[in-house]
Amino acid sequence: MVATKVPYQAIAKPFSFPDHPEWGVTYWDWNLVPVLDSRGEVDFLVFSLKDVTERKEFQDRMLTHNTLLQLFSHSFTRNEYLDEVVNLVAKWSGSRCVGIRILEKNGSIPYGAYRGFSREFWEMENRVSLHHDQCACVRIIAGALTLRTHQS
Repeated sequence: MVATKVPYQAIAKPFSFPDHPEWGVTYWDWNLVPVLDSRGEVDFLVFSLKDVTERKEFQDRMLTHNTLLQLFSHSFTRNEYLDEVVNLVAKWSGSRCVGIRILEKNGSIPYGAYRGFSREFWEMENRVSLHHDQCACVRIIAGALTLRTHQS
């Protein structure tokens, strides 16, 4: 940049703080502008940063939301739609194992779609019921049902 004298700009450049890995990835807009002296040579540089992490995360959520709506608008069967959603969630989250449970009238919550699970795990977990089990999935779904009942 000093040789070309052309300003440099980066938009939403990802950055991780080595001393604070708990902060995760943050995103920054960078601007680096040369200030020239009377001979046209670089005298000094002006560097500015703007934290755009919230904007970037919002854009990522909107992209995911729009992708889900686009998938929904196609004439997929329910199973095809759920398979596509599982793939999208895996891509978005970086998770190898993803599953979507379906609440049935009898209280069972089998997987409507999944990926990354071993056959043994799927067979054991696919029989989970709101009435007989106490795993995290049951507590989350039961909590969501309770919340929905209270909001009605």
